Amino acid sequence: MFFHALAGCLIFMIFDIALGRAPSWLFIAAGVVVAYMPDWPYVIECLTRLCLRKKLPINKYSHVHRDGIMHSLFFPPLVLLLTWLAIPEYQVPVFFAVVSHSLLDLWGIGWGVKLFYPFSKKTFKLFFQGKWIVALSPQELETIVEQKGDDEWLRKVYIDFNSPDLFWWYGPVDLATGAITLSLIFSTKVIWG
Repeated sequence: MFFHALAGCLIFMIFDIALGRAPSWLFIAAGVVVAYMPDWPYVIECLTRLCLRKKLPINKYSHVHRDGIMHSLFFPPLVLLLTWLAIPEYQVPVFFAVVSHSLLDLWGIGWGVKLFYPFSKKTFKLFFQGKWIVALSPQELETIVEQKGDDEWLRKVYIDFNSPDLFWWYGPVDLATGAITLSLIFSTKVIWG
């Protein structure tokens, strides 16, 4: 979850430094927002449900937000084109921040990403079932989610730090990553103004 934030932060920070500019905290914060771009529809849905006091869609099927075009390999080139048309000087960091999102979702705590959507419904996952990469059909994924999925995953990973299917340290490390990201953004404002 917070690895996306750190990736976007670092990509935008490195871009500023590579161009010989003092990193701007606002530019780096924009990197965080851009890195989450593939999840925007899901975040908007969650915020809408919170405002309407409805149950949040966080359960063992939370991975379905990764099933569309925004997590596929076809989304970053589309973003690259739109960025080139709107603000061409930022196309490189925006492209890499968006690409980083899907790459991180390939190995994180979720069930993988439909990399070739809409041309393929297979979900790809790195370092799963003892293999480097696995391509799961929708039926295979559904079976695995039914067997291993947990409606309480969010609490177990980020509050209890006790999920039997994950390394015990994943939640604390991810939360620390969020703290590092915030400290990078705010220290950038203090150091470079």
